[in-house]
Amino acid sequence: MKKFFFLSIVAFGMIAAMTFVSCGEKKSAQNTEEPIVGTDYVVVTTPTGAKGIKKGDAILVTPTDTYKSIAVDNGMFLAKTDGGYSLLDPETGYSVLDADTISWKSFYFEGQKSENYLVYIPAYKCRFAAQAYAVKGGFAISSFNGKITAYKDGQPIIEPTGDFAKMAILPDGKFLVLKGKSWVTATLKGKTLFPSKAVTPRDLKKYQKMKGWDEKSPVMILE
Repeated sequence: MKKFFFLSIVAFGMIAAMTFVSCGEKKSAQNTEEPIVGTDYVVVTTPTGAKGIKKGDAILVTPTDTYKSIAVDNGMFLAKTDGGYSLLDPETGYSVLDADTISWKSFYFEGQKSENYLVYIPAYKCRFAAQAYAVKGGFAISSFNGKITAYKDGQPIIEPTGDFAKMAILPDGKFLVLKGKSWVTATLKGKTLFPSKAVTPRDLKKYQKMKGWDEKSPVMILE
């Protein structure tokens, strides 16, 4: 009887020790939270290293092992991934750009993926892909796969067109296009550009001296 009582005490002690260790392990295996200085957001990291974002008690970005680190970049979240970077919208948590590199350019983000550019303008929530582009004020213009598109205040004002080899937006918002080998002014009707008046050699020289003119680019915004 004494032997049984002694063994019972030993067994109970072992169970208690195991329970204590187990509880200790469970307690340590919790998410860690790191406030993002100057914001109401917190980066959440799970015990397995998955990262996400929350604001207050609301989960904005569900922790995922896709993101290796997350930082604030000019009002957006920039997450590092195995393949490059993701630019996350702070309001929705959704990615607006996924690229090899992403950098801030005065008032918009430029991503590069292979030989293409990916542009996101936060003020207008406007994004587009391009092989060449220009952004100035409320205007943007891009060339992709041989077609040119122009935007104003984040909205496309010209349907993608392959009718012109080059296109420039003039300071007054009008258009200059290279049709064949000739530069001509163009009139916008709806979302289509119609060539109108040939540019004189004198006027062309004037345009070529303006800031923004680039002989190597198919798209330009002059000022």
